[in-house]
Amino acid sequence: MLVSGLAFVNVNIWLAAVLIGIATITMVTIGIMLVRAMDSMLGKKRKCLAV
Repeated sequence: MLVSGLAFVNVNIWLAAVLIGIATITMVTIGIMLVRAMDSMLGKKRKCLAV
């Protein structure tokens, strides 16, 4: 769907793919870091919260 939408606009598909990949890696890395920080702060309480 996204690729077909970009086909109508003059966009370099490789640049768009690289930028999407960088954004994905960044968000996943931030998410992992947040979970690790929450785990160290909450400890065993985390299991009770089902986080």
